[in-house]
Amino acid sequence: MKIRALLLLVLTAVLPLAAPRSAQAAADVSFDYFYDALLPYGEWIEVDGYGFCWRPTEVDADWVPYSDGYWAFTDAGWTWVGYEEFAGIVYHYGRWVFVEDEGWCWVPDYEWGPAWVSWRNNDDYVGWAPLPPQATWQPEIGISTWVDTTYDIGPAFYSFCAVRDFGAPVLRPVIINRSRNVTIIRTTVNITNITYNTFGSSPVIYNGGPNYAYLSSRCQRPIPALKLVRTTHFDRADFRRGPGGFSPNARTVGNQLLVNAPIVAPPVQPRFLQDKVKKTFAADKVRTGWASVKDPKVREDLRQHFRRETKGLTPYTAPARAVVANDLKVVPAQADPTAVSPGLTGRGPRGKGERQPPAIAGDPVPPVAPGSVSPAGTLPADPRTIGRGKERATTGNAGVPPTVTGGPLKPFNPGADTNPPHPDPVTTPNPVATIPGPDTPTRENGRPMKKQEQPQKPVVVVPPNPGVVVPPVAPVVVAPPTTSQPAGPVEPREGRGPRPMKGDATAGQAQAAAEAAKAAREQENFQRQNMELEKRRAAQAEAEQTRGEQERMVRQRAAETNANAQQQKQAAEAAAATAEKAKMQAQQEQRAQAEREKMQADQQRMNRQTDTEAAAKQAEMRRQQAEAQTQESQRQQQERIAVQRRQQQMEQQRAAQEAAKQQASENARQQQMEQQRADQAAAKQQAAENARQQQMEQQRAAQAAAKQQAAENARQQQMEQQRAAQEAAKQQAAENSRRQQMEQQRAAQESAKQQAEQQRRAMDAQREQAARQQMEAQRAAQQQAAQAAQAAQQQAAQDARRGEKDKEKDKDKGR
Repeated sequence: MKIRALLLLVLTAVLPLAAPRSAQAAADVSFDYFYDALLPYGEWIEVDGYGFCWRPTEVDADWVPYSDGYWAFTDAGWTWVGYEEFAGIVYHYGRWVFVEDEGWCWVPDYEWGPAWVSWRNNDDYVGWAPLPPQATWQPEIGISTWVDTTYDIGPAFYSFCAVRDFGAPVLRPVIINRSRNVTIIRTTVNITNITYNTFGSSPVIYNGGPNYAYLSSRCQRPIPALKLVRTTHFDRADFRRGPGGFSPNARTVGNQLLVNAPIVAPPVQPRFLQDKVKKTFAADKVRTGWASVKDPKVREDLRQHFRRETKGLTPYTAPARAVVANDLKVVPAQADPTAVSPGLTGRGPRGKGERQPPAIAGDPVPPVAPGSVSPAGTLPADPRTIGRGKERATTGNAGVPPTVTGGPLKPFNPGADTNPPHPDPVTTPNPVATIPGPDTPTRENGRPMKKQEQPQKPVVVVPPNPGVVVPPVAPVVVAPPTTSQPAGPVEPREGRGPRPMKGDATAGQAQAAAEAAKAAREQENFQRQNMELEKRRAAQAEAEQTRGEQERMVRQRAAETNANAQQQKQAAEAAAATAEKAKMQAQQEQRAQAEREKMQADQQRMNRQTDTEAAAKQAEMRRQQAEAQTQESQRQQQERIAVQRRQQQMEQQRAAQEAAKQQASENARQQQMEQQRADQAAAKQQAAENARQQQMEQQRAAQAAAKQQAAENARQQQMEQQRAAQEAAKQQAAENSRRQQMEQQRAAQESAKQQAEQQRRAMDAQREQAARQQMEAQRAAQQQAAQAAQAAQQQAAQDARRGEKDKEKDKDKGR
């Protein structure tokens, strides 16, 4: 964590110094560059929360950004080359937002980049999605793998294709149906890495993504690797000539990709666009790509997948990875207009490394004979076979890249088939494309008519090829191939196309046979060269693997060497400590031996003296010897204590040395951190100065807009007052209606109360009557009971009297 924080501080201090000029400083062109170049192809709208946006109108309903074109690899990483007339602006400046019922809208921004997309991939699929306006460019952070979670990019915004189709010259026909995106996203990971490339003469924003070597080894077509050449200054009148006069799009010349990348200044007067806005949309019309996921559980599971994938990383804890030299090894070192672009050699019957001469605008395209190979700059005869999988025409030009020429790219709008079968790498011909001519019929709303609605018009047929720019040619009608008629001299037939002339059947058959033989030879040559290319690819992959293995072994050896050196250093330190301890013990033993020898010498001297002493002194000597022994034991004990003290002092010295080393390291680290803080403070000061200048510019623009805003506010206030009056009238009417309803409710409640009172009184009367009836019944029952008791008593009295009479009679009889 400390290392990551330290790297973040270093990047924060260094990257702003290496960043190119901002769009607000020393702009090359004004906002007119955007407005004039985009005006013929769309309309300006306003989206609440996003400001002024541009919406393309000359696209079909299934169109999405970053689809009608191809990917090239340059000094700036993955660079998008689009075929639309507006591609050079909208794919390299700004971001995209999707507005419900209106489609994709471009939000202007002023920093040029090779492409502003988020990347996802695995071993089988590659996908990219346009970045939303929230993905602002911060040089010290960049854009990394947290982009899906941070900016809430939904699955519907991704365009996925199979890895083997990534090199297609037009990616739209091979983009997988988006109904499968949820399933694919569960098995892919985000690999976005947009940062700065500082290896060139001037820094350029770098669009990192899939690994070029891996894709090249899996793609059916080679991926162009080109030298990026940026043009930043040009005459303002260039882009005022309208359609066909100037194109902001990229051009391929040799091994170069020429791009227009000026620094554009924002509009000074917001009213400039306010007058151009035709529609205004609320923020609730903006969608983020989740609408297609109807099941809330699936949606939440997918969001959890994004969160697990990022592992809690944020823009401030995980900035984009810096570019390394190894990332750019496939890019040509020098620009060469005459060179063949890497990835465009050795394909097709034209031979290894052979380049076709440039096509000249206005030259007619000859018709294609049945079964023959299309000449340079043409395609198979039936343009309806675009992206139709099994319905694609089988001609002899499979795998033939067209010419590498200069000139602006024409707009490209292929069909809406977004889920074609994967073509066979050898037998299936290249996908072909038709480009609508300048007279393509459109509806009143500016959108092109459907195929069944369009009248029959000539079309211009051009070959889609990576890194190829084909100038517009004169429209021609390409007849569909028919094998039932022989080729040969033809005569025009009104409304039906060519028909063989009479009497030339033999010549036509001979020509057809020659053409068929030529096509067979060219096909065989192509297959042979294709096999050679596959061998070269395999050798290159093996060399890459060998190089990677060697690098891994070198790193392993270096790690082992470092470990051995560390172990040797530790062993040497342990040996030195042992030797020091042994030396101290030897010195102690020497001192003890010297003391013993001295004592023996003293004892001998005393013995000699005592030879002449009297016996009385022997007791004194014994006493002295006892004292000497006591002193010796005390001395030895003191020596042991001194040795222990010296050992403790040595341990303390070692601890002090270690502490000193740690303190020195800590001081160095603190000095380094102080230096970094100073650099960061300087960078912050510079950023604050830039922010202050930007704020001053914004204040000027705000002051200029304040007057217009005041008038707009007054108009809006008047409208608000009118709305308030209308709302008050509506509220008064509603209040009156509410009062009437309340009066009616009160009357109904009073009526209900009266009815309830009447019902209560009736029920009380019924209860009283029932109580009286019950009391009468009880009285009658009591009376009946009393009468029965009285009758029983009377009967008992009568029985008693009869018994007494009977007893008297019995007594009389006894007498």
